[in-house]
Amino acid sequence: MSETLNTPRNAAPQGAERVVAFMTSAWTPWRWRIVALNGQVLKESVNDFPSVVDALADGQLHAGRGCRRRPSASLSVI
Repeated sequence: MSETLNTPRNAAPQGAERVVAFMTSAWTPWRWRIVALNGQVLKESVNDFPSVVDALADGQLHAGRGCRRRPSASLSVI
């Protein structure tokens, strides 16, 4: 399981946040953030992921929803 940087959470209703995946440049791996609807970053991954699908799946797990993907089950774009 990946580690997270935890920031204090506001009392937001369940589901009032979104999991987003991002890359800081074209040559870096994917990471995820859990962001409140007001734009505040609630959590951010410290681990890198080989694909956007893997990053989003792990972020969903940390947000308390979704299920863990097998790391070898990456999505490929044709």
